[in-house]
Amino acid sequence: MKFRSRLLKRYQPLFGVVDKMLGPVEEWMTTLMITEWRDEVWKHATHLIDAAEPTYRAGIVQQVHQLSLARAQDILGIGSITELEEFI
Repeated sequence: MKFRSRLLKRYQPLFGVVDKMLGPVEEWMTTLMITEWRDEVWKHATHLIDAAEPTYRAGIVQQVHQLSLARAQDILGIGSITELEEFI
């Protein structure tokens, strides 16, 4: 719950505008983002399991690392709003 609260706090100004236009949607948007993130984690995990070659595995690990850093920056408010752009 702390993660969700922090995420909502980060994007609250945007949600306030959207709420006025469309009604309460932050729970829906948060659920949508988290669902997308879980799907990505599953996809990366299955790719790692299927990766037979160490070089390919290293590439997957590097992609996951970069995505994780970008997502952390977004949550902390020091990155772009890349996740919300997918849904708006």
